[in-house]
Amino acid sequence: MKYFLSIIILLLIIVSSLSAGKLPISYQGKLTDQYNNPVPDGSYTIIFSLFDDSLSSSPIWSETASVNVKLGLFNHQLGSDNSFPDNLFSENDKLYLEVKIENETITTKTLLTDVPFSKNASSITMFDNNDSLSIKSFSNEHKLIIYGYDEDSSNIVLQAGKQGDSAIIFPESSISADEMFNEPGVIYNYSNSVKYLGQGYMTDLITVEIDIPTDGYVVAHGKCYVVFSGTTNANRAWIQIDMTSGGTGKFPFYNMVGLGGYVNNNENYFPVHVMRVYYLEAGKHIIIMEGEALDSPPANAETWDHQITATFYPSHYFPPFKKNDIIQSDTGEIIFDQTTDDYKKLRLNK
Repeated sequence: MKYFLSIIILLLIIVSSLSAGKLPISYQGKLTDQYNNPVPDGSYTIIFSLFDDSLSSSPIWSETASVNVKLGLFNHQLGSDNSFPDNLFSENDKLYLEVKIENETITTKTLLTDVPFSKNASSITMFDNNDSLSIKSFSNEHKLIIYGYDEDSSNIVLQAGKQGDSAIIFPESSISADEMFNEPGVIYNYSNSVKYLGQGYMTDLITVEIDIPTDGYVVAHGKCYVVFSGTTNANRAWIQIDMTSGGTGKFPFYNMVGLGGYVNNNENYFPVHVMRVYYLEAGKHIIIMEGEALDSPPANAETWDHQITATFYPSHYFPPFKKNDIIQSDTGEIIFDQTTDDYKKLRLNK
């Protein structure tokens, strides 16, 4: 299998020994195949090697690690399985990193840039948990304050800048990198085919399939034109977003379009937009924009220029519903039941 690697973050961090030769390197990356799809979840053997020359074939340090990959993302601390030599950084002005996965070289040798003051790390003063330490950089909008033990205040306060890029690496027990990268995902579909709307049932106009990595909200938007003709009497239609083919209009999710009477029986065009919010489980889901004519022939209703967009918003918190609130899922209506202290208790209304 051909692998491709995107480096997310490569960061030098001072460890408690405060020895410049013992600096670990935090490495985060995303592993994909040749089609830019994340590789299957699992454990992969990765070899990290450092060279003192970009053309050298003999590493001055190497480490083989079994790394867990989830959704293509992985984290590893270089030097955690094979410690760096004491003078590795102080005696080499330039170091180049090479990465192999399953014995396949997937990156050219990458120059590690120097970290300011890292070579003076041994002069840093240690503080125990009875002391306080404040580190401030540039302005009040970029600062890190670390407090010693205090029952009345937080131990660590982080204040990020209002603009620009910032990054924080958390322990594995807190929020993980793959959760951070579960950012909103968008899927879109378009069709300019003409669809005839029948009376008494919904006709599928366009569909979109979205594959979400975790539970969360999916917001669907649909747009099309409805063309009415054939009569000067009432000619109307319902357009809605749904996850089940067929059926009929569902209040309050449909949008009614058309008129109760027309000046002629020629074609009359109406733009329509519909929207619906779902809370869905992880996996693949098909979302449909559909339409239904409300009036009998000779009234004629057709649609064209169909567009549908589904946007995924991950959430690790359950929706803040109240007792008897109704939400929509791919299995039907779900009624939130707050009869106990368990705020996740649901009952399905089939």
